[in-house]
Amino acid sequence: LLAVPWVKSVTSDILSRYIQLEHEAQALAPDLSATSQAAKMYQIQVRDAYTSPVAITLRSLAQMSPVLFKGNAKWILPLISDLTTVSDATVRHCVREVLNALVIPLALEGV
Repeated sequence: LLAVPWVKSVTSDILSRYIQLEHEAQALAPDLSATSQAAKMYQIQVRDAYTSPVAITLRSLAQMSPVLFKGNAKWILPLISDLTTVSDATVRHCVREVLNALVIPLALEGV
């Protein structure tokens, strides 16, 4: 449904990978050993490296036409839902942009 078929794949991959990294970072047990702390910091750095691409992706989604969004909502909405609880405020702000621009108007269509 997107104009370029690879856009769905890239968008889904970026958002899914960030969600996976977020879950892994949150699951790291608080351990005081230097090795565990180094591994934890590395995991967090990898997750944080995805923040800007995720924000750009979400801001691009927020610019979609309502018709295009509606046609792709089936695969986009589960990803957006998973991103609502991430720790990064920038990503959560971008999720809110998508919700306000596209999801809420779509939900209110039937009201």
